[in-house]
Amino acid sequence: MKNKISKNSAEAAEQLNRPIGVKSGLKRFSTACRAKFNALKSAITANLAEEFAGVLRLETTRQVVNEADALAASTPFPALFLPALAEEKVVFATRWQNKQRRNYDHSLPLAA
Repeated sequence: MKNKISKNSAEAAEQLNRPIGVKSGLKRFSTACRAKFNALKSAITANLAEEFAGVLRLETTRQVVNEADALAASTPFPALFLPALAEEKVVFATRWQNKQRRNYDHSLPLAA
């Protein structure tokens, strides 16, 4: 009995030290699914870049879509969440950039 307890305790301790084997995002999907997802991501990036062309640079749009992709990949349905997360992140990036621009514009008269 004592050997069983110590053996079970050792196995439990060993399992605690192992990384959890949860697959997230696209790791569990086929190459064809990944290709479709990447096409979706490119289409979303192009649409948001066009919609926010005068406000955000293309690089910023790509960066926030990549961040949304990373967030979506942690969910069971990344293709479902990516469009909404990408749009939300682009809107927040636009607000942040506008705020930074206003702060800069207000600080110019103080610097002179």
